[in-house]
Amino acid sequence: DEPSWEDLATGAAAVRVDDGAMLVWRAQGAEHLAGQSIAVGLLLPTGSRRGTDFDVTTIAARDPGPPAIAFSGRTFLVAWEDRRDVDLDDDDVPDPDVGIWARIVADGLVGFAGDEFAIAPARYEASRPALVWTGDSFLVAWQDYRTGNSEIYVARIGEEGGIEPPEAFQVTDTLGASRL
Repeated sequence: DEPSWEDLATGAAAVRVDDGAMLVWRAQGAEHLAGQSIAVGLLLPTGSRRGTDFDVTTIAARDPGPPAIAFSGRTFLVAWEDRRDVDLDDDDVPDPDVGIWARIVADGLVGFAGDEFAIAPARYEASRPALVWTGDSFLVAWQDYRTGNSEIYVARIGEEGGIEPPEAFQVTDTLGASRL
């Protein structure tokens, strides 16, 4: 089944496109992957829906946090907090801490430009993604605890997906806590 607009109440973000807005939201309910996912849909300026809404996540997101979205003029980057159980250190034990995941969505909801990918692995307890298109890549900022303090990290994501060099880097260095 398709995601419904009623799910918007669980946290949403939007970005303007030429013919309306692309919405992304945390979707819950039996019609979604194991009850939780990140969904997208287009809304026309008249307020009516355009096309079919669909889940961005391919496996069940575990307690996904509020999503973020940015538009390059050609593709959308959707990012979200995710607590999916992934074995990050190859010890055959799932590591359920929160991380930042993303996926590129083609303009007009015609499909994806690749699989979901981790921007900030769960072992860093990353949260609160914020996105912007810079003119040649997406810039993703998030809150991260890898140093033991809450700091802000940034990564560049190509228009087709994937982290571009240099790898993610820390932009704050405080003795207290930095937050988005």
